[in-house]
Amino acid sequence: MPQRRSAIYKGLMLALAPLACSAQGGAGLANPQAQPPASAEERIEKLKRTQEFMIKLHDLMHQIREAPNEAERERLKAEQLRLMQTHMLPNTGSSAMMPQ
Repeated sequence: MPQRRSAIYKGLMLALAPLACSAQGGAGLANPQAQPPASAEERIEKLKRTQEFMIKLHDLMHQIREAPNEAERERLKAEQLRLMQTHMLPNTGSSAMMPQ
């Protein structure tokens, strides 16, 4: 089971990485000229928002796995997708992955 969990985490991170990069306006390897947040405090706040977002995703993943039936599992998956869209896609609300 620990190997399966590790594979799930790796798969989730690989799936989220392109969205995070595009949500940041291509910051990083795709756009090295992108400006980071201006101050250390802003960077720390951005990291805190990102951490909070990742914890919510992690908790939802456990709820999905432990759901008692398929209908509940699908409801939780839809909630997880909405959370990812809200926080990772540009122009859809506040974003943990985008500097504000």
